[in-house]
Amino acid sequence: MKTILITGSTGFLGKHLVDELLASEPDARLRLLCRGDGPGIESERIEIVQGDILDRAAVERAVEGVDEIYHLAGLVERTPADPWRMFNVHVEGTRNVCEAMRANPHVKAVFASTSGVCAVGREPAELDETAPYAQDVVWDWPYYTSKMYAEKLALWYVQHRKLNIVHVNPSLLLGPGDDWRSSTRDVEMFLEGQIADPAGRFEPGRCSRRARGCVLAMQKGGDGAALPARRR
Repeated sequence: MKTILITGSTGFLGKHLVDELLASEPDARLRLLCRGDGPGIESERIEIVQGDILDRAAVERAVEGVDEIYHLAGLVERTPADPWRMFNVHVEGTRNVCEAMRANPHVKAVFASTSGVCAVGREPAELDETAPYAQDVVWDWPYYTSKMYAEKLALWYVQHRKLNIVHVNPSLLLGPGDDWRSSTRDVEMFLEGQIADPAGRFEPGRCSRRARGCVLAMQKGGDGAALPARRR
């Protein structure tokens, strides 16, 4: 039986991904790395492993013996009270997963990044994965900046440590289960006129479909691939 590890399973996308994998991978066992009790989804195929993404030993235990990894663990805040904690969760958490993968060389991983590291810019353009990051645009946004460095780090491991990692870059997620209102609040702010979208780039997507996209990325994505291509 295949074993699939999911980090961030208690988050908005994570819960939808657990549901998707339970439906689309009937012969797989899901291992969830959680600091607490898990996403509250009942199944005999779910195994909860207690641990923090910043605890390398816990991550190594979780990665041991798995066949696939979906790395979704992160913090989603527009103005985080502690930007350095956000940076550590995204960058050092990604480093811990990558280092653990080195002891399990056959494993394939999908890393959930964000459209904010690739679909932003000062002028309209369509770019591929070789395009540089728009660091000057996202520099004042701790979430996008930390995600950008996490993505760069994972791609370094692909190039220099030959890890099998695919990136996905979803845009704003909508749908049921947004308990923390991490995305729903953006819609409210847009409707209230607190944020603007003059270029028409406000591109929400149904969270369940993004979860399905993660599974397709695992099935079809090649090493270091980013879905979609960098567009800004």
